[in-house]
Amino acid sequence: MLTMPAAALATGAHAAQFPRPLAPVAFTWPDGSKGDWKKYAGKVLAVEFIITSCQACHRSGKMLEGYYKEFRGQGLQVIALATNDNAQRDIATFLAGSGATFPVGIVARDKAQEFLQHPMASIFYVPQTAIVDRKGMVRYQHGGKIQTPPDDDMKMRNEIVELLKAK
Repeated sequence: MLTMPAAALATGAHAAQFPRPLAPVAFTWPDGSKGDWKKYAGKVLAVEFIITSCQACHRSGKMLEGYYKEFRGQGLQVIALATNDNAQRDIATFLAGSGATFPVGIVARDKAQEFLQHPMASIFYVPQTAIVDRKGMVRYQHGGKIQTPPDDDMKMRNEIVELLKAK
């Protein structure tokens, strides 16, 4: 997948605001039922936007699965939302490639861009992950990458740990 450096997210190529309230976004689960953020109130939430066949998304999903296993007992919930056509049919591809046991839903690409405050006229790179605190505020956002820089994994882990400590 095409990528956007994380620095671009914070510098002007993409000026998402932090902190900001968790925006309502219409997403569905593979069975067709509607997703709802309210189900995760009081949890630290990592929301990853993916394309089911994207190898970078699979790698990022493996990383997030590690966090999910390590921290779900402390209040972390990870969710992936697939933005591609035929996502419902292809979610199994993502699950197999990433080893994810966290829920994977489906969202329209334009709704994902709105959620991430990503300019509609810009190319939408995946995976992108938003990290939300227990009070429903988006605190951090990580942009799509082909290669994960060595310190990015630790940076995201540290952000999650910090938010899990806050009550």
